[in-house]
Amino acid sequence: MTRHWKRLTEAIVMTLLTACSAEPRTAGLMGAWGGKESGFVQVKNRQFELDGRPFYFHGTNLYEIGLLSGVSEQEVDQTLRHVAERGLKVIRIWGFNNGGWNGAVATQWSPGNFNYDGVRRMDFALAKAAEYGLKVIFVLVNYEPEYGGMQWWVDQILGSGRDRELFYSDGQVKEAYKQYAKFWIHHQNSFNGRTYRDDPTIMAWELANEPHTRDNYERDRGLKVGSLAHDWLWEMSEFLNREAPKQLLASGEEGYRSEGWSDRYHWINNGLKGSDYVSNLYIPWLDFATLHAYPDQWDIPYNDRRWILDQFIADRHRLAHDAGKPLIIEELGFRRYYGDRNLLMREVFQHANGLGIPGTMVWRIQSASIDDWSYEFDFDDPGAQAVWEQAHHQNSRKN
Repeated sequence: MTRHWKRLTEAIVMTLLTACSAEPRTAGLMGAWGGKESGFVQVKNRQFELDGRPFYFHGTNLYEIGLLSGVSEQEVDQTLRHVAERGLKVIRIWGFNNGGWNGAVATQWSPGNFNYDGVRRMDFALAKAAEYGLKVIFVLVNYEPEYGGMQWWVDQILGSGRDRELFYSDGQVKEAYKQYAKFWIHHQNSFNGRTYRDDPTIMAWELANEPHTRDNYERDRGLKVGSLAHDWLWEMSEFLNREAPKQLLASGEEGYRSEGWSDRYHWINNGLKGSDYVSNLYIPWLDFATLHAYPDQWDIPYNDRRWILDQFIADRHRLAHDAGKPLIIEELGFRRYYGDRNLLMREVFQHANGLGIPGTMVWRIQSASIDDWSYEFDFDDPGAQAVWEQAHHQNSRKN
């Protein structure tokens, strides 16, 4: 269902969302791995639905799986097959490598100048994901500079030395981003012939990875905190809803609030990061909410980790529920030295399951061997057991 609503007050939008919650946003298609292929993931009554049944999932971020970054097609195939065999249902990927970040082969050398070897790798990854019954969250840009983020776009369009935050407000930059999104949405996969907008493998288009601003950017300039990202998310979600009405849309936010209460770690709730989680929840074209949690990166001591459960995850779940939208824990990461990764992940997953959160994902497990001291871990590392347990739990849920 395509929705073209004018910009209303948040109260009116909330009423419309609640009234429409009984209807899925998309219509399913049949056709997957080990039998028939699953249709489009939909949102109905604050839950995900797939082929008329509730869809609960556990998954992992595999940001590089569609990028030409020194990984062979055989390794892409192996990783996706192993992930699916272990019961994971959703992967989240970078749909960009602008300018050839860090020596990796670009998918786009400059705005509109695509490298079709890079595009072909994306086609391969999506075709393999479809073969193994995986759903994909396709991220269109990065706030950070890795793989050519928002600053790359500003530099390319407006010249170097300009604020990254112009990505959200400059008309030329916004138009270039729209054309980039439109390229993928209407691109035909060279392996299976599917146009991306018609491919149920793509569960959701994600407008950005972690859209926010530099600390206090708006406040220092007398702007309303969170307004830059909010207005951009509104415009881009309305645009993508027209271009790809069958698939879900999400913002890719971490969960930063602009006016939230907190007994400590105030920066997560006081608008420092230039993101207004509550206001963004009421953007009508965004179908579900996301959060990212890295307690050790956020300097939350091991003995205070319960704060994340009670005052971050539970709070964001309540806010999303009030807005009529499901929430997924989209990135969850612990370095090994922070503590027992299996224990820590189990704590979060059990809390999320108790709240009824329908989707959980980690940063990040994959089949290749990875540095023990990072947030990344392989199938034999501590943390893997908690991942398999959570996948089993999610796959066994009925309602």
